[in-house]
Parts: sequence; structure tokens; C-alpha cells
Amino acid sequence: MASSISPVVSETMERLSAKPGVTAALAIDRASSSLLQFKGDITALLLHIPVVDASAAAGRTPTTTGTVSGTAPGTAASSAEPGLSSAAGDGINEFARMIWKYVNSTGQLVQDMDVEDDLKLLRLRTKKHELVIVPDSKFIFVVVHDVKST
Repeated sequence: MASSISPVVSETMERLSAKPGVTAALAIDRASSSLLQFKGDITALLLHIPVVDASAAAGRTPTTTGTVSGTAPGTAASSAEPGLSSAAGDGINEFARMIWKYVNSTGQLVQDMDVEDDLKLLRLRTKKHELVIVPDSKFIFVVVHDVKST
């Protein structure tokens, strides 16, 4: 099965996921909110994410299942990783949609403040995790770090 993931996405994901302290990395399609690829373990982030009904999500975005870890378009995310349940795959896709909404809302805030400015980086830190989000014109890359307790 041929991979439809762009070499840019694959190379960036390899580079990001190899960094010290990275527990997960995601690539999201900027136009559709589809999850293109993920690496690592984000199950700790998915524990409290409500999974949207696929039929409701289909009306909201052009594609509700993205290409994950080199699978063909239209393949369910849950089939991309061995042992990944359907609920976990749905949770990862919903997490990608949440990130997409966050980036778009923040980008609109930046545009409202100054129409000549653009969003370049978002850094979100909680008690447990830190997310570094890098949007560009085609993709949104997300890197997840666990926060070490002091």
C-alpha cells in the first residue's frame, strides 16, 4: 500500500519525535483538521476527551479519518497502530480537531489585533503536559512533552 503522506510531513515527524523529552508528535492537515500522522503515546491526553459521533463529525469536516502513520487515505486511525482500539483512534482524531480549532481561534485573535501579523507558535503548558504547536499554511505540527514535577 503506497503512502500518501508528504515527505515533508514524514521528515518533520521523524525529526520532532526524535527530540529528547518528546512523548508524542502529531501532524494535522490545516485545511480539513484531519490527522495525517502521529507518533508516540498520547493516551494520557485522551482520557477525558469526549469522542464525537462520526456522523456528526462528517458534517463538520470534509474528512473525519486521516492518514495515520503511513496508511492510505480513508483508513481508520485505529487500524494504523497495532493494539490501538477504535475508541483510541477516535479520541486521537477528536484531539486533532480540538487542536485545529484552537489554532484557528488563536490565529483569528492575532489577525484581529494586527492584520499584517501571523501566528507562528503556540505553547500550552498544563500541570501534566506541554504542547508546542507550530502552524504553517498546509500543516499543524504538535509536539507533546510530559512536565516533570519538581
